[in-house]
Amino acid sequence: MLEENRPDIGVLEKVFYHKNIQSLIRSSELRGAIILTLLENKIKIVEYTPSQIKLTTTGNGRASKRQVRYFINRIILEKSKRISNHAIDAVAIAYTAISKMRIKQ
Repeated sequence: MLEENRPDIGVLEKVFYHKNIQSLIRSSELRGAIILTLLENKIKIVEYTPSQIKLTTTGNGRASKRQVRYFINRIILEKSKRISNHAIDAVAIAYTAISKMRIKQ
């Protein structure tokens, strides 16, 4: 996928808390594999906290997942109904990165 798409950056959400320790372990393992793959391919890594993502997408750093989903579905995906929560998170993270890059330019 990296060879085919040749991304300039990889954007990740900073994980700092999980209610379930098994979920935290799995997320950390996956995160480590993603970071290693990005580094091996010399792709810049950018990370945002959940509150940064919520602030960028909704204007409120303490917004609920439901509010983020509403914004992403309504504004970006144009009311696509069958999008998983993980896909919504990915689009919100990408939207945050694009918004932050625009500000820097």
